[in-house]
Amino acid sequence: MIHHILRSLKALYYPVKKEKKDIVLTDEQQAAFEGLSQQMAQEKPGAALLYGIFAIYRIGWGLGHGNAALVDLYRMNLYFESAAMILVLITLGKMLEARSKGKTTNALKSLMKLSPQTAVLVKDGMDVIDLGSGSGILSIAALRLGAKTAVGVDIDPKAEDIARENAAYNGFASPEFTALTGNVTENRTLMSRLAENRYDFVFVNIVADVIIALAPVLPTFLGENTVLICSGILDTRLADVRKALDTAGIEVTAHRAKEDWRCLTAKRRLS
Repeated sequence: MIHHILRSLKALYYPVKKEKKDIVLTDEQQAAFEGLSQQMAQEKPGAALLYGIFAIYRIGWGLGHGNAALVDLYRMNLYFESAAMILVLITLGKMLEARSKGKTTNALKSLMKLSPQTAVLVKDGMDVIDLGSGSGILSIAALRLGAKTAVGVDIDPKAEDIARENAAYNGFASPEFTALTGNVTENRTLMSRLAENRYDFVFVNIVADVIIALAPVLPTFLGENTVLICSGILDTRLADVRKALDTAGIEVTAHRAKEDWRCLTAKRRLS
């Protein structure tokens, strides 16, 4: 089952290139399909979720058996049945969140805790940069909370496309949201481009080793009132991250904990 689902998710982004075959459904499968469709028409969330899982399984089955027509059918159904798609993605997202535990959760909580305090100071909205943006969730959350602009940077080119798509689903596009690919510690052109602005929030939601590597360049993005949020830090690496930030002239102002994960809020040392 899991094998089918993983192949199905890949199929949503990479169209199958095998020879098309006729779709063959048994009477029982057809009846089940029609029943689910009728329930979804009545906007029943349980049916939508069930159909979404069923469609993903059928896509995986079609890929495994070279049935391109079946894959195309269910992929389009899954795409247009937004309710099913959202519920399936939420379910998968919760599974991934359980694996990553407090990383993104802590970053979002820190953002939401700080946003009311900055709203008075930044009347026209905040400028945000997310280093290691992945899906773009933190940038999108910041825009939802009133940020004027958000820049997401990741070393994975696929992350750039996914973040841009996720932002579009939430009604954000350039110049509000910008997604970029590159390593700010190695790409001087990218670094110069990003350093042209000062940001009200800087997110670094990755892992301890990457935060430590980024620490020397982080002050480039920090203005006098910029809030830096570093998350994805295991408790066993907290001291190492604190030391790297301190060496870079960054002062930790708050500390959040969830199970084994730690999140630091910090600012540039002014002295």
